[in-house]
Amino acid sequence: MVSFFMDLFSFAVSGFKAVQTVHSCYSKAMELHSLATKEIAVSVEKLAAALQCLQAPLRLAQLLHVRMPTSDAVSAAVGLARQAVHEAEELIDTLMSLEAGDEL
Repeated sequence: MVSFFMDLFSFAVSGFKAVQTVHSCYSKAMELHSLATKEIAVSVEKLAAALQCLQAPLRLAQLLHVRMPTSDAVSAAVGLARQAVHEAEELIDTLMSLEAGDEL
């Protein structure tokens, strides 16, 4: 009978340790998720700021292109600026969709 209670006690202690381990792993996972979410939000903000910086030269290049439509250099600058803005927008969209997916 004493052996039964010792086995039962040992089983309870093992179960408690298992619950503690699972809880600890869950807490670490939530902490990592929180850090990753914050990092994505910071990245999106930085990319949005970079996008605004890219859009100003694009508008200037487009204005120059209207004023001097025959300039190959200006045309190339407009094309590169458009491409940079497009790629930045795609990256922001990707990060936003990743962040939205984490919230589900």
